[in-house]
Amino acid sequence: MAVETALDRVKRILELIPYLHGRSERISDLAGEFEVPVEIITRDLEIAFMSGMPGYTPDLLIEIALESDLASVQEPQSLDLPPSMEVGQIVVLFLGIKTLLSFIDSPDPSREVAEKLLRRIETLLKGDQVTAVEMEVSEKEIFILRSIHREENLSFDYLPLTGVKSSSRLVRPIEIYWRSGQPLLRAYDIEAKGIRNFFLTRMSGIHSDETHADADRHVSRNSKEPMLIQAVLSRDAHWWTKRYAAFISEIDLDSEEGSISLTMEYWDEKWLVRILASISDLVLSVRGIPELDAKIREYLEIAV
Repeated sequence: MAVETALDRVKRILELIPYLHGRSERISDLAGEFEVPVEIITRDLEIAFMSGMPGYTPDLLIEIALESDLASVQEPQSLDLPPSMEVGQIVVLFLGIKTLLSFIDSPDPSREVAEKLLRRIETLLKGDQVTAVEMEVSEKEIFILRSIHREENLSFDYLPLTGVKSSSRLVRPIEIYWRSGQPLLRAYDIEAKGIRNFFLTRMSGIHSDETHADADRHVSRNSKEPMLIQAVLSRDAHWWTKRYAAFISEIDLDSEEGSISLTMEYWDEKWLVRILASISDLVLSVRGIPELDAKIREYLEIAV
């Protein structure tokens, strides 16, 4: 008998709630319908009750009624409505699906499903909205990376996850990294006196602020121009060139060779290695950074 994974249980719970919505079923019948023991299906209902609405937040609890052997879901708030999404969230979903499509071969049936979903999302978005979000994040990255290189403090307004009210932050930026498909800034918060992480999409009004800088940091500031690399990528990396368009000063598509030649600016070698490692199998050649292959291998080994 196959061992059930956490993903199997999540799938079953996500199917169980809409299945029960608006009606009552015997727990024994539910167990038979989902082909699991009564104890498991009862535990699933308890998990659903504690977790809250899928796609919403834990404060929207699912009302589950258990009477003797009967179970029903009574959640009139929003089960019949889709979760609301901001334009930025829809764009992130759109770009994520496009990225997945670049890794799925044509015969794969999941590609057809993804393409169908992509077309539905496209009807909700305008092309300029996608471009605006892509470029906004890239421009923020450029400004932050330049500030890291020059050892400058940053000041910005930050909207917390609660989305209620933004607050002003003054930080010393350390690095930009990615988590769950979103770029974050790791920085030292001067007021809080500790390391904090900030989503770039929730940062606004970013500017340099040297009013709190130490005198010796003015002396050691590095104001060099960005460094350059020349790279040749597979045409399958087209999505990647869009993602980092703000860093690319020149680009040329060779339709005959099926490759992309580009010149790219960067301030931090570790950052460059990290973003190239994400498409290591699509990098045909790079000039301007020594021993790149070895550095990418080392980064991937550490990441794994």
